[in-house]
Amino acid sequence: MTRPVTVPSGVGIRAALAELSEAGGKEIIVVDDARRPVGVFAGERIAAEWCPQRVERGSSPGEEGDPEGWPLPAPTPSRVDELMVPVRARLAAGASIAEACALMASSGCSRAAVIGENGRLVGVVTAGSVLFWVARAVGSGREPRAGQSPPRRGA
Repeated sequence: MTRPVTVPSGVGIRAALAELSEAGGKEIIVVDDARRPVGVFAGERIAAEWCPQRVERGSSPGEEGDPEGWPLPAPTPSRVDELMVPVRARLAAGASIAEACALMASSGCSRAAVIGENGRLVGVVTAGSVLFWVARAVGSGREPRAGQSPPRRGA
């Protein structure tokens, strides 16, 4: 499980993008005032909202017929809660790796929000972190078992 990058619902898109860039991630979990996950603000969604006409035309900065050039103008939505998509996969904090894999597979997601007491976000399990855990367990000669904690990276 990793600690997710989060922003409060209602924060501006530019502030969220700065947070996303600083964290080096692809998405941010949007949380309410009680730190319950309400949505996901993903890079693909941002690109689709900001530059669909540029993608259709295939233009690039400085290309003829693109007088505005880069940087892109502000999108119509101005807050993350206007662009976020709902959290599709939620997992209880005590769930096993097998449960996480089953949930991600059945929901078509590559990550699941890990929910603790009072519905608060405590972390995120990703397909990549599960793969790392399995590879590490197998490489050490131990068979991974459901309910077993993943090894720490760098340990």
